[in-house]
Amino acid sequence: MILDYANEPKEDIRERKIPVLLIVLSATVVMGKKLIIGELIDAVSAFGWLFIFVIIAVPLSAIACVLTTKTLGAKFGDTRSAILKLSAIFLVQIAIGSLLPPTWSRGTEVLSSFIYFSLLLWLFDLEFVAGALFTVILVLIRLGIIHLPLNIPLV
Repeated sequence: MILDYANEPKEDIRERKIPVLLIVLSATVVMGKKLIIGELIDAVSAFGWLFIFVIIAVPLSAIACVLTTKTLGAKFGDTRSAILKLSAIFLVQIAIGSLLPPTWSRGTEVLSSFIYFSLLLWLFDLEFVAGALFTVILVLIRLGIIHLPLNIPLV
């Protein structure tokens, strides 16, 4: 069976297929890197940590969604689809961050925010201002809740 994505509406592809593909690719990159430099248990552990990070990150992102919606009236669509997209965006930035050298910590934070912003604009079809506000709110939430009290790196 030949898959014909050309005739399928773009919204449908961005609602489910693209986020699922991004999640699978991101998990594969992180686990593959752990398999290359470590053992199988490292890859399984990385998968577990990804799951935990998503459980923490998606509610924080949902708070940023609500604040952005209240401030600018931006629409993030169906709740299930939004959760899938936010998970995909979060995992993509973790996968890219895992490929960068540890000495790039500040550069990784900037790149991470840029990737988050770019994928947010594309997957949610947001305007620039709404995407920028969402990204700023999310970075402030991450700084205030995760990074400062627990001294956990942003990426």
